[in-house]
Amino acid sequence: MIGLWWMETIKLVFRKRWLAVFPAFALVAFLNIDYLLGYQLNYQIQNYHLHLNIWDGVIGTFFNYLYFRFVILLLFVFLVTDSVIGDIASNWVWLTLNRCSNRYQWWTAKVASVFTAGLIYTLLGMVIVFFVSLLSLPYETSFSRFATNPPSFFITLGTYVIPPGTNPFVFCAKLVLYTAFAISIFALIPVTLSLILRKAYLVPMIPFGWLILSHFLNSNRTYFQIDIVPRLVYGAYFYSQVARPLSFSISLLYLSIVGIALWFLGAYILSRTDF
Repeated sequence: MIGLWWMETIKLVFRKRWLAVFPAFALVAFLNIDYLLGYQLNYQIQNYHLHLNIWDGVIGTFFNYLYFRFVILLLFVFLVTDSVIGDIASNWVWLTLNRCSNRYQWWTAKVASVFTAGLIYTLLGMVIVFFVSLLSLPYETSFSRFATNPPSFFITLGTYVIPPGTNPFVFCAKLVLYTAFAISIFALIPVTLSLILRKAYLVPMIPFGWLILSHFLNSNRTYFQIDIVPRLVYGAYFYSQVARPLSFSISLLYLSIVGIALWFLGAYILSRTDF
């Protein structure tokens, strides 16, 4: 089982398309930093010092809803969504299933490889964003005043607020773990559906359409509470009270239930499928 999981992970991660991770994360980091520095310059003109440091570049990039949904999340879906379709097209499924004791073992290894890829992807993205932020923002061992006590203008906008005294390294470790878990759950949706659809061009359109729908229905309170997309962003649990709060524990339970349901759905489809 471990050998099968390791093989599936290597096959999923070591592909040329993963080179897109570097420019994608660098781009969103630069855009976020440019946004922050623009506000800092504007406040300096008004004789007010907006205290920023490297951690604003890091968490601001991962907490930005647009960057997270339409760059970070969609890119990961693109990287892993053909995990099953590619195996079917190349007859890899048939070769692998003959070596497994049962189909559930193969599906479990496939699901585990997506979670492993999610962790690698998020860690790599965090490192890229960290070094890009280091080029433009000062390094400090604690969060800035902007992160822990932002000006009232940003509070009105509904910006994130980090509890004072929070260790940025521990915080970023939690961010990486939660983000990796969340994006892997979301990516499992098209991966599972690909067991039925088997259309390389169609499957990625499902999460893309979902994100578009979620973006435009975000103001609907009922839809917001049942939609999985807002719960994928770790920053959703640190936004000011002006924004609609989400429960971290409920979101974690929600995502776990979705993940377990997807595994059972995939196992059921496999039991009825003839490769």
